[in-house]
Amino acid sequence: MQVYYMHKDGISVGSSMFTLLINITCVLFVTITLSLFNLIFNYQYMTTGLLIFFIFGTFINTCAIVLFMVGMFSTKISDKIANFVKRCVSRHYEKKIKRIKKLKLPHSEALITKAKNKSESRLAKIEEQAGKYKEDAVLIKQNKKIIIKTLIIYYFQYSLYYLISYWAYRAIGLNEQTWFAITSLQSIVYATVSGIPSPGAVGVSEAAYIGLFSNIIPEKLISSITLLVRCMNFYVFVAISGIVVIFAVIKSKKKGNA
Repeated sequence: MQVYYMHKDGISVGSSMFTLLINITCVLFVTITLSLFNLIFNYQYMTTGLLIFFIFGTFINTCAIVLFMVGMFSTKISDKIANFVKRCVSRHYEKKIKRIKKLKLPHSEALITKAKNKSESRLAKIEEQAGKYKEDAVLIKQNKKIIIKTLIIYYFQYSLYYLISYWAYRAIGLNEQTWFAITSLQSIVYATVSGIPSPGAVGVSEAAYIGLFSNIIPEKLISSITLLVRCMNFYVFVAISGIVVIFAVIKSKKKGNA
């Protein structure tokens, strides 16, 4: 979705993909480092089950960082991916041309020519985007400060994001724990569930939150604060994103009809 809208704004697909990979890699790095740092102060709250999930999530995220870094900066890998996509496109149009030939329609020659032209156009575009992707990789290598700035921004952003739990904690009338204690536990919860292949880690996040925060929040309040936190740090964002997409689609349709 992001690549689609960036492309509509005039940003090439190659640059969009590279930008997203940079952002995802930085987010994963921030998630892992913050959680490992905060685990030093909260290891006593970790149960065996939570610790297993935490190790699994950290391992998956670390592997993803390595793969993304290799994919971004390895010319051989990016060339192999581009060649694979080109082969898939070529085979698609070859099969299409074969089907046209089998049908033996009166205007089959025109359809075959059209399919060949489309194939050549798509292959040329893939080659162009692959070249742009490699140019961006070289640019980032020459400007490493961009990565450092991105990491600093994400450290600040995610520190604020984890503060949501603290404000929810205060909202239900509790004040025994400091903001650092609450946010550090939240960072561990986020890292624990981030490697689980579930949409939004729905269900898993709630279970991990209850399992970890039940050590410092009374049992009668833990369910309420879990729902409050999840609404604030996930479901509200989903709702806002849905509304933005709906308005964007409506706006796009209006432009198309104009």
